[in-house]
Amino acid sequence: MKYFLVIVIVLFFILYFAATFLYPGGHHLDYNALEFNWIHNYWCDLYAEGYYNDRSNDAMDIAIGATILVALGIGHFFYIYPNYIKVSPLWTKLIRICGVMTALTMIPVFIDRFHSLSIIVASIFGLVVLIGVIKSIWNNNMTRLFTSGWIGLLLIIISNVMYYLQLMVEWLPLVQKVAFVVVLIWLCLLNLSFGEKIKA
Repeated sequence: MKYFLVIVIVLFFILYFAATFLYPGGHHLDYNALEFNWIHNYWCDLYAEGYYNDRSNDAMDIAIGATILVALGIGHFFYIYPNYIKVSPLWTKLIRICGVMTALTMIPVFIDRFHSLSIIVASIFGLVVLIGVIKSIWNNNMTRLFTSGWIGLLLIIISNVMYYLQLMVEWLPLVQKVAFVVVLIWLCLLNLSFGEKIKA
């Protein structure tokens, strides 16, 4: 399905919002908070059980399902990408392989002991994919998507620098969410730009 990613991302946002209403509260600055805080809660807080307090987390199953869904959608998107946007043979292989690996290594992010490793590995594969995609967008004269792609990539780099160097961590959850939303919307627009399948 050509526009599978668009459908997946819409469902992801719906599930995300639903999960925030079920979240029992608590974040890294206030363990006793009573609801999801859009500035201070990380996305991964939604699938953490008893991380900040002993309350039962009814958001967990929905958040895990949404994470797996968006990962599969992203993997599928990058695999079919070279079918619709002209890419060199080398980048076709790299985008497909690294795109699928990005998706697969995203999935264990909700398992506490694999969380950090999952982020690191998925980020490495994802960086390769984004470079290839942005390069192909430039080569195909898709100027607006090229500019917005760089904005998304810059936000991802900023959030990773903040995370690994522990800089301004009180703002990190918000920066991560903004980066995630910008990249997902960019992927939707990129998906919607697909025309006819390129003939082999």
